[in-house]
Amino acid sequence: LGAHRYRSVLRLDNVWRSDEGIYQCNIDNGLGQAQVDYTLSMNCAPDYPDVNILFVSNDTVTVFTSEPLYTGGLPIRNYSITYNSRTVFVDAVSLTVERLIENLDPWTRYTFSVKAFNVFGSGPAAVISTTTSGAPDRIVFSHSEQVAVKISEGCREVAFVIPN
Repeated sequence: LGAHRYRSVLRLDNVWRSDEGIYQCNIDNGLGQAQVDYTLSMNCAPDYPDVNILFVSNDTVTVFTSEPLYTGGLPIRNYSITYNSRTVFVDAVSLTVERLIENLDPWTRYTFSVKAFNVFGSGPAAVISTTTSGAPDRIVFSHSEQVAVKISEGCREVAFVIPN
């Protein structure tokens, strides 16, 4: 007698991310039993990353980004940080990434929109806002020149004049 081959197909329609996991196929017939495990994983764009502000000064903000809870089943390649129509890209060299954003204006509210990217593209953005502080951390004067520094916020003004 010739060998007989049988084939069964399991088709899954409308699969969601919540359907990911390990599925077990148990086979039992008159010739014996077998068990096979199959892993169902979805490859797609990642979720939004976890984002925090680590440090704020008068002209810098340090943005801290952690890998999304759901990476789309693939490694995160990089992150985009968008603020005031500017976008910077940061390589995902580890599960967490810090980026110093420089040359910001004092006493200004900034909203940072951060996206994670894998080979399928980007997921939704995580959004966080902060306001830069007003005064510089330190002012250095040259005593050989007359220097005036004016720091203002709304109606408040503070001025320093250093004479020769």
